[in-house]
Amino acid sequence: MRKRSAKIEWQIVEDEAEWEALRARSALNHTSSGRPGYYRWAVVGLLLLVLGVGWFWHSSRADPASVPPLQTPTPASATSTQTATTIATAPPRPTATPLLERRSLFDQDIARMLEHPEWGIQVYRQQTTGRLREVLDLGLWGQHQELTTPHFHWRYRQRDAPVVATAAPQLEQIYATLRHNLGLPAADDAPRLTITLSETFALESAPYRLRHLDQLWVSSPALYPPMSWAPTDLLLQSLTLPLVDQTLDAASTYHAIGPARGPFLAGLRLWQLWDLDLPLAAWRYDLVRWIYVELPATTPEQPLPLPAHYDDLCATYSLWMDHPAQLEVPLLCAALDTSPWRLPRQVLNYPPRRLPWLNAPIYLDEYVDAHGRTRQISHPGEAIALATLIDYAVATYGRERLPELIANIGRYESWSTLIPAVYGVSAPAFENGWQRYLAQNAGAPNSVPSLTWRQP
Repeated sequence: MRKRSAKIEWQIVEDEAEWEALRARSALNHTSSGRPGYYRWAVVGLLLLVLGVGWFWHSSRADPASVPPLQTPTPASATSTQTATTIATAPPRPTATPLLERRSLFDQDIARMLEHPEWGIQVYRQQTTGRLREVLDLGLWGQHQELTTPHFHWRYRQRDAPVVATAAPQLEQIYATLRHNLGLPAADDAPRLTITLSETFALESAPYRLRHLDQLWVSSPALYPPMSWAPTDLLLQSLTLPLVDQTLDAASTYHAIGPARGPFLAGLRLWQLWDLDLPLAAWRYDLVRWIYVELPATTPEQPLPLPAHYDDLCATYSLWMDHPAQLEVPLLCAALDTSPWRLPRQVLNYPPRRLPWLNAPIYLDEYVDAHGRTRQISHPGEAIALATLIDYAVATYGRERLPELIANIGRYESWSTLIPAVYGVSAPAFENGWQRYLAQNAGAPNSVPSLTWRQP
């Protein structure tokens, strides 16, 4: 504080009357000099009062995520019922503050989310941080669990435990079937693949391709909207998409199948997904009929027709990928699908009915097209055609011959030498049988012209 020096004034009075007048004047001056300090303290007190009222109002409207959660026992359904009953029957508390009332509302919201998981999961996905997410994380998903099977190590939450218990033995059987179809030995000594079921929903945005994976990361089936497929089918479809690529990669290495057989492997992937009879296989007939019956019947001035049940088909594919073209199915599930300029007209009217090129070498020169192909003509339904070709071979000559076909696919340069070596018939006889199979299964008349697609 700033120091002040004392100030003394001397006044001389002559009688008592003058002394009393001087004393009265001095008292009045002292009272006037104290008023500024009183005003300052009054202003400070007023500000403190305003701050206190503001803090109390802010606390009463606090974010529910900052309020401690409802302490309720598991399971979630019992928690929701008990909480709702307690809140409904409890007598009113005359001393309840706005903060406690807000906590009661917060607890009721939690109870409703646990009672209706489809709503709670949506809130959980939107809430990235905070106390609300912590409460829903434990209440909706439960504790972390693990399961070990002969070829897989599962990591999941309590909510997915019933689905995993059903899907785990089925996936073991599917994996054994995949390896047998592709001519691979048993994977008894191979390290287990880790499967993680995540509470985060994600789509595959890249084309499916041969790849080696150490872990399969898929979304929990609880994240999918309600639909006619069982949660086990949804989970198995999520797992088989990368697992087929994993097995194809192992078969490509084991049988020395080079990149020139890429189109055949794309058809093999599509056939294998159809053969598993999971949700994506439901549109098999619609796609084959679209390629072999509906597209060839269009004229240049017409918009391209769409497959039957197009909206449902796109809705199904959108559960796992951005568009069907990632599986070599020529659809984008967008307005462009009906554009008459999207696909080359000179090949749409001629469905592939001849054996496609088996050997498709890739040359790095100016004659290669934008897709790295050396052929001048490539039908957009090439993968679908090859999938029907494999389906015909399995239906006609038996599934036990398929591993032999895969084992020899990289050893021969053309169908004319491969078909007799595997099936004991000539390539033209095999081709004629495939054409009859197409006419029977796609409903396509035999009179539809076919593009000469044979390898020279």
